[in-house]
Amino acid sequence: MWVSEGKVQKIANACRAHILGPDQSPYNEYWNIGQDISQEAYDQLKDSAGDIYVLYVYEAGERKFSVIPRVTWEQAIRDLFDAPAPTSFEGHFDYYRKKLLSSDFDAQAVAALAINTLWRGFNAAYPDLESFRDADEAEQSEYLRKMSDMIKKMASDELMGKTPEGTSRGAALVHLYLIAVARNDLRMVNRIADLLEPFNKMAHDMTSRHET
Repeated sequence: MWVSEGKVQKIANACRAHILGPDQSPYNEYWNIGQDISQEAYDQLKDSAGDIYVLYVYEAGERKFSVIPRVTWEQAIRDLFDAPAPTSFEGHFDYYRKKLLSSDFDAQAVAALAINTLWRGFNAAYPDLESFRDADEAEQSEYLRKMSDMIKKMASDELMGKTPEGTSRGAALVHLYLIAVARNDLRMVNRIADLLEPFNKMAHDMTSRHET
């Protein structure tokens, strides 16, 4: 608010919030501490300048805001603006392949478990790849749509720290593999399979050691 000598006075109990979402460029707002964000959350997540970092996603058509660490918010920006063009199927594969192979071991292990879990789920629904390839288009589309919705939720939870890093990367590659199968794109089926197989084996070995 304005004061008599012409200077702008900030609200005493407010902080600057840097906000990022999937449908617009980053923007800033001032949030009231104790109203828009609890004092405890503010003290835990503010940066050295006293700013906070916010990510929103849509759930049931409504925006859901989460305050996250600055480093996570900055990674979300990189992920958002480095994303491949949605019209390029091969571009999507190359993007997620690079993301996975450049991840640290822990994230790769998480991705491997996601790959193995989704693959076992697919095997429970279809006895073999040919059954899915030969299913009618509506059935394929519905299966892939549900998987896509699940991956979007995984990615949102990953950014908010609710799901381990790497989960959505592994899941996205399984999704791309099944799209290639549905299209009967043998070249891409084989390219993606060559990438997935070592990670599927990694997950199998990890779970086998855990069970013994």
